[in-house]
Amino acid sequence: MQISEISADNTLGSNPSAFSGQIEMQYTFFLEKFLSTTRYYALFQSVFFLILVLEILGFFCFLSLPSQSFFMASSLAIIFLTAFAYFVLRFYFQAKKPQQLLSLKQEFSDALESSITFEKNSPNYHVSIANALHKLASYLQGKEYSYYTLSQNFPTIQNLLSKLSAFLHWEDVQKMKEILLLSSIERHVTIVKTSPTDLEAHASLAGAYLALSTIYKPQAQSQGLWISSEYFSDKMKKKFQQVAYRAVEEFKILQDYASEDPWIHAQLAALYHDLQRPQEEILEYEIMMKLAPQEPKVLYRLGVLYFQQGHTSKGLRIYEKLKKISFAQAEELISFYDAYSILEQEIP
Repeated sequence: MQISEISADNTLGSNPSAFSGQIEMQYTFFLEKFLSTTRYYALFQSVFFLILVLEILGFFCFLSLPSQSFFMASSLAIIFLTAFAYFVLRFYFQAKKPQQLLSLKQEFSDALESSITFEKNSPNYHVSIANALHKLASYLQGKEYSYYTLSQNFPTIQNLLSKLSAFLHWEDVQKMKEILLLSSIERHVTIVKTSPTDLEAHASLAGAYLALSTIYKPQAQSQGLWISSEYFSDKMKKKFQQVAYRAVEEFKILQDYASEDPWIHAQLAALYHDLQRPQEEILEYEIMMKLAPQEPKVLYRLGVLYFQQGHTSKGLRIYEKLKKISFAQAEELISFYDAYSILEQEIP
């Protein structure tokens, strides 16, 4: 069996014990509790915002009164008191919410542990919990857009509600996915420590790192709607790089044991692409071309990289090969002939 087959089965997880009807009920219970908790904080923000707007409007209304000094002073005092109360409560909730999310995850994990029939601390026991946590995190994908819904008869209003929902809840969903996936990785690491040379364990851990890295990529979050600018921040980029490099190391381990599995090289190429390391990406595609010399997608991607990195002669050789297999893709490839700008070259 190739590593790709092992990983596909084990990353998603289909163990009957872990995904029984009782566990599915736990998914539903967790999601309802998570949505309820995070809606509460959004309600807090919205109520204070509305109160402040009304108080500011009231302040401007008092400007038109003949005896305005007393009312204006009272209005300003109320506004400052409301703002002070908001910031005090906000700091309190900011400290409290992460602990609540961790408690939710722990509650879910405890329910899983009581439902799994495998021997405690056995590899299958940890795999079942890890896969369940991974699956729960996948249920949260895009959830920030669907907190508030209307009938399909009002698409414009629903679109606005989706943007508002994402604005209010993207951070909560992001944090919860991160907690779940980190917990899943911890389980996979436990298995690897128990069986350091088990390829299935390393494949599962690599898949878990990939899943975690995805939540830091802005293009993976967008559904054609608003996404937070925080996804483009240096902090988010650094998190992605840290996790992606861990995934690279796991795939390198797999490569040592199964160097002729094209799936491993495809995963490494995709990671190097996201990490903006084109030379390493080229090396992976060159290996893939040797393993599958007639695969048009591999040839096309390798040719594009050659042209983008200024290896024009190599790109033309790929073009000649691709033209015999897929003329349409070859014509698309040649459009990248001038992709490498001469202004990027260092002049000696």
